[in-house]
Amino acid sequence: MDTAEATGNAIQFREVRVVAKSNRPPNKPQSLRDFHRQFKDGAERASAFMRQLEEDGARLNEHPLVHERQENLRQLAEALRGTTTSQPSESRQEPRPKPVGGHPFTLTDDEKARLQAFYLANPPLRGKRKQSDVFKEMRLLLPKGKRDISDRTLYRVIVRPTRL
Repeated sequence: MDTAEATGNAIQFREVRVVAKSNRPPNKPQSLRDFHRQFKDGAERASAFMRQLEEDGARLNEHPLVHERQENLRQLAEALRGTTTSQPSESRQEPRPKPVGGHPFTLTDDEKARLQAFYLANPPLRGKRKQSDVFKEMRLLLPKGKRDISDRTLYRVIVRPTRL
């Protein structure tokens, strides 16, 4: 192929110019008078929007379902007021503790007291007995089903409260 033919068949490219958009905010006031006019226009738009909201709210309050719900709430409030005043205050029970999440306690209060007394009577001594040895002895005081309690739990439940 001849170079003259190659240039004749070549695609012609046009020059394209890209113009970036301005980052400048639109309608920037150039003078105090322009700023005042823009402020007034914004205030008028805001007040028109508020009037429209008030009209819509008034229209919604006229809807029959709103009155029905208000009547239901009023009846419910009266019923609740009637039930609380008819109960004598002397028959109130102590509030039960709320159930908490997590794993339930494995030791009863009696077992905790017994183990704390044992720990205070037989503390670990430096160089002679380690705390893990004392925990092994404490586990022997527990029923067979509870002897798999961890050292960390024994420390948290038995040792830490005795140090306070």
